[in-house]
Amino acid sequence: MSGTTRTGDLRYRPFGVTRFASGTTPTSYRFTGQREEAALGLYYYNARWYDPALGHFLSPDAIVPEAGNALDYHRYAYVRFNPLKYTDPTGRYSDQALMTHFGCETWACVEAHFQEGGSHAGLWGWLNVLLMAEDGDFVETFVVYNNQTAWVSGRFATQEGKIVVEQPQIRFGANAPHTSTAPWWDERTFAHMAQMGSWEGYHHAQYFSDRSLTSIYNQRYTDCRHQDCVAQTIDTIGVAGAGLIVASPACGSAVGICFGVGRGASTLATGAGVFWAGIQAFNGNLSREDMYMTSLTTAVQVSTKNPWLNLAASLAQLLWDSRKVTP
Repeated sequence: MSGTTRTGDLRYRPFGVTRFASGTTPTSYRFTGQREEAALGLYYYNARWYDPALGHFLSPDAIVPEAGNALDYHRYAYVRFNPLKYTDPTGRYSDQALMTHFGCETWACVEAHFQEGGSHAGLWGWLNVLLMAEDGDFVETFVVYNNQTAWVSGRFATQEGKIVVEQPQIRFGANAPHTSTAPWWDERTFAHMAQMGSWEGYHHAQYFSDRSLTSIYNQRYTDCRHQDCVAQTIDTIGVAGAGLIVASPACGSAVGICFGVGRGASTLATGAGVFWAGIQAFNGNLSREDMYMTSLTTAVQVSTKNPWLNLAASLAQLLWDSRKVTP
């Protein structure tokens, strides 16, 4: 692969290492059009950093693009190890990009913008869209109120670190779209359009995007990018098992089966929880408070014969893991 400018010539090896360079290049955007940090020897692909010497990204992909392709389960791989056929020119907004946009240093600060009193209070569906979006994505808000329908649409872009929606258009009912006189809106302006008519008795709004994503504007979605969804799944199984033990007397003649299934699920969840906590501790993702809480609830679940106490411990662990947010 090669790239040529008026003042210089660059040629690359398949995974992006510079093979030949002559003259000068007036831009830092090089291999596949991505920005190079020459001092680090890395490329920034919008959502992740890429090392051409290794041919790998430095952080895992947050999604599996194609579940039926085994190569997509290698979360650090670059273009399925086939750079002669594929490129990866864009990436979803990274945590750093979103924190920069919101003027934050931690992810908890970003979420505070969507909590009561924040700039985007209640618009949790919009946060779900931002987590899945990238520059160039089409986005639309569909609003129904007082038997009237309105659409607002545009495309995501980044300007000086701020996320905006370019080419905003508004359409009411069957009328032709009206293009805004402003070339772009701040994403906050666009997001709040979902609240149009919220004073009416009936109000429904959704966000749509290029990625076939649909989000209800005021619904909070599971965010496995910043929460430990594995732990929460294990905890949920534990709560279900403990709940079935408590409710087993209501199974009548099948009380033994209900109790056995519940006990099996509860025991399995307890063991899986300890195993997962060990993995997280090994990876440095478990705080001292997490260790104390996991140890306490595990001790209760293993030692108690009181089904209600077992259920309480399982619920406490689920609530604890559900509130954890990565920095």
